[in-house]
Amino acid sequence: MKKALVVVSFGTTHFDTLQKTIEAIEGRLIEAFPDRDFFRAWTALMVINKLKRRDGIHIPTTKEVLQTLVDAGYQDVLIQSTHVTPGVEFLRVQAAIRAFQGRFARVALGRPLIYFQGGESRGREMPDDYEPVLAAYDAMLPATSPEHAVVLFGHGTAHPANAIYAALQCRFRDRGQNVLVGTVDAYPELDDVRRQLRGTPVRRVTLMPMMVVAGDHVKNDMAGAEADSWRRVLEADGYDVDVVLKGLGEMPAFQDIFVQHAREASEFPIWFD
Repeated sequence: MKKALVVVSFGTTHFDTLQKTIEAIEGRLIEAFPDRDFFRAWTALMVINKLKRRDGIHIPTTKEVLQTLVDAGYQDVLIQSTHVTPGVEFLRVQAAIRAFQGRFARVALGRPLIYFQGGESRGREMPDDYEPVLAAYDAMLPATSPEHAVVLFGHGTAHPANAIYAALQCRFRDRGQNVLVGTVDAYPELDDVRRQLRGTPVRRVTLMPMMVVAGDHVKNDMAGAEADSWRRVLEADGYDVDVVLKGLGEMPAFQDIFVQHAREASEFPIWFD
């Protein structure tokens, strides 16, 4: 039986971060599943179209890859998402799988970075995805204090899964860490982060991505030179701001999480409601 590994990412038009993040995760997964043929898919249509126009490079969508696999006679397909949350982009992966229902003997979908919050589902104990993420951040977070806060810069999603960002901040706070989580496209926004900082002893802020890649959003919206970037706005508020320009995909600890999710999916396929 022909077996495939499909790694599905949001995508990026920045080749420097592509190599350090998405390709690094793909490499780890290829090593973990040497008996499977590797295929890449992206979900962000805007990114896919820009790459095609600008560079003549076509990155297939999940549906396009699945059609290729059907045509080539693959029957056992393991799909691993590198998305941070099960938001709108993850729904596209699910929709693609539904469109090919019954076309493969076996399809397993690995969950994104944070999906489960522990507890029981359908009679089975589910893992707590927050704990490995908190542990992975421990290796890279500077020491926080009442005067020094870390602000994690996430993407956000127009989906109930957006609540994951606020839940993660609560987990950090429960551990006594002065970490806030904001998003560029949803709640909590930069103004919500500023409101939380206001009236506290914080004088120094470290901005860090909560995105797999350090692309447009991180380089420009978070750390850019324009007056409306998070860095410049917080500096104008009087904070001493430093930035970390590394996507989560560069960090072995976060790569490990995606590999673990793929292993779990390959052993016990779960359908996501």
